[in-house]
Amino acid sequence: MEYGCGKTLRRYFINKEIKIVFFSLIITLLLALGVFLIGINIIKEPSTDNHIKKGTEILSQYGYKEDMSFKLQNSINSVYTKSIIEIIAAFIVLAIILLSIVFLGFSKIYSKIERTTYIIQKVIDGDFSYDLKEDGEEFFDVFGNEFNKMSNCLKLNIDNLKREKIFLKNIIEDISHQLKTPVATLIAANDIMAVETDMPMETRTYFIERSKKQLERIEWLVRNLLKLAMLDAGIIIFNKSKAHVMTMIKKAISSIEYLREDKNISIHINENIEDSCFFGDANWTGEAILNIVKNSIEHTPENGKIVIDIEQMKLLTTITISDNGEGIEADEITKIFERFHKCKSKYKDDSVGIGLSLSKRIIDGQDGEITVQSQKGQGSSFSIILINQG
Repeated sequence: MEYGCGKTLRRYFINKEIKIVFFSLIITLLLALGVFLIGINIIKEPSTDNHIKKGTEILSQYGYKEDMSFKLQNSINSVYTKSIIEIIAAFIVLAIILLSIVFLGFSKIYSKIERTTYIIQKVIDGDFSYDLKEDGEEFFDVFGNEFNKMSNCLKLNIDNLKREKIFLKNIIEDISHQLKTPVATLIAANDIMAVETDMPMETRTYFIERSKKQLERIEWLVRNLLKLAMLDAGIIIFNKSKAHVMTMIKKAISSIEYLREDKNISIHINENIEDSCFFGDANWTGEAILNIVKNSIEHTPENGKIVIDIEQMKLLTTITISDNGEGIEADEITKIFERFHKCKSKYKDDSVGIGLSLSKRIIDGQDGEITVQSQKGQGSSFSIILINQG
């Protein structure tokens, strides 16, 4: 965009508001000139008899009579004409000065408007390197500050959208990768059973059991991915109310009782106060605890032990889930809650890596906190801190 006097001048005269100001000023000046000329005529009129008498005496000394027309005298006529011309010239000069002041003022305004329009267009085009640097408290200063706020908000939203786009791309790739193995296993097992019609029943049962496990894995993966997606999209609304912690935990771990029995792992629940409570969504919090307990079972050897301690205080309730499993490497503790992160494990080599991420998202969504302490070879301890007052 070009900034120049030509464009500013053209816009100056084609703008409706400026036309009104311009012509109003001209009319005002003409009215002032008319009033001034009328004033001159009034001044020419005699004011008192004394003045007339003195004037007559002075003029008679130079040969001017009362009945003589002064307009017929060249010298007087010349002075009169010169005075009128000087008065008109003075008003013209004054008008030019006033118009120049008005023009310069509006030229400055239009220069700011053009610069603002240019920067707005740049922002619309996605270039946020421009801003309106106004430091005062006048109209354009306030407008510039508000525009800069809006520009920063737009940039932040666009950056968030870009990050979400990258995140969506990554999650699609991760889902594709996670589904590829079980789907390939299912296809292979079905192909073998379809071709080998005389397959022994023991072998067929083996393939059926493998297919069942892969189907369960796919079901679990899809179900939890949908929950994560709903939490990220803000679709889930937590129905917070006073809930009993013991009842919630027993209900949650009952659905994975078969996993505990397969590895003969004992689970003990302790609470410092009978009927401990917290304020939150019991169903979703139970889902978070379920995922943590499931993770502990998967990474704990057979005949292992899991202890759940409930400690209710005045404002907070803490649920600590500890196991004597294989533990977590020190460099992986900070990544344990990341989506699709899988720790190295000798007990669980087909982990998906979204259970703990889902648990953290659920707890964070209720203004709670979840932490982990672990040492390789000595087990892990997950602590969930919840508000117990609404």
